[in-house]
Formats: sequence, structure tokens, C-alpha cells
Amino acid sequence: MPPVPPTLANTRPDSEIPSHNTLENEHMKPLTETLLPLSEYRTSPFAPNVPGFNISWWLNGPVMGDGMQCHTFNSGTEEVARAALLPSHPTPADKYPTLKMPPKAVYVAFFEVRDTFRRQGVGRTAIHIISQHYPDELLFTFSANAELFWEGIGWKHHPRIDDSRFHNLTDRKSVV
Repeated sequence: MPPVPPTLANTRPDSEIPSHNTLENEHMKPLTETLLPLSEYRTSPFAPNVPGFNISWWLNGPVMGDGMQCHTFNSGTEEVARAALLPSHPTPADKYPTLKMPPKAVYVAFFEVRDTFRRQGVGRTAIHIISQHYPDELLFTFSANAELFWEGIGWKHHPRIDDSRFHNLTDRKSVV
């Protein structure tokens, strides 16, 4: 089973979310965020065959669900990161006793930095941009094999109390 990448969210209607957002990154050109529209046929809005991204997450994975928000981040003309978020996602509050969770929160279903741009601050900057859309929301992800990244940007790890087959949860709100 492939690892389940990170999460974020927003309570504002899509019409209030800017389609472009820019933030300086200390190591490269400013990152520009674009909110991608989903097609009526539920096909991926992400560009196919971009080297350095896990194609099974972005083209073949469950990225096109109802309410999914797909974000792409560019530095200049190069796509450097991607995110797929589910705002108003039901939370498994009863499984994580170390975290007080609201009934719904923003779930970062997928998050990936293109392999040649990792360890340059791109992920931290992209998550910061996304977080600006959801300043008062709990942002969470089920982290498998990415705990170092999430904890490195200040998110808190919460172990699940039942079966270890399930992913641990990492969140932003409890540490902000």
C-alpha cells in the first residue's frame, strides 16, 4: 500500500479562494500557487508525465473526489509541488485521544514536492501558502513515511489508539 501523503483545508467557498497566490522562498524564485479546476469527468487536473512526481498519486490515485481542491506550485515556469485537499472532511476523533478534533477539518490527502526540488524549503513554503487559506481550521494528514517532514515544519504527531495498520495523524492547528 503506497504511503498516504499530507493534508490541509479551508472553510471559505471556492469563489473566495484566490486562484493564484505567491510567496517568496529563501532558496529560489517565488512560489506561485494555482488552484486547478476539476473536470466534469473526474480526470486529473494535474499535468501528466512531469518527471519527479509519483504518477500513481496524481493520475491513477483517488485524487478526483467530490470537493477535492487541487493546488499546483510553480517556481518560475517549473512545477515544483502539488497538493490535493479535502476541506470539511470528517475526522476520526475517537481514534486519536491526544488531539481534540472538531467533527470536520481540512484533510491534506496528497502533498508532494518534485524530487529535484526537495530539501530546499519548497514544501514548507507551499504548506504555508495553503495554511493561509485556512487560518482557523484544523489541518491534518495521515502521514506514512513523511513524519520527519511534517514534524520539521512544526506539525504535531498523534498516534492512533487502535490497529497499527492505520496511519498516524499529523496536524497543524494544535501547534499554531
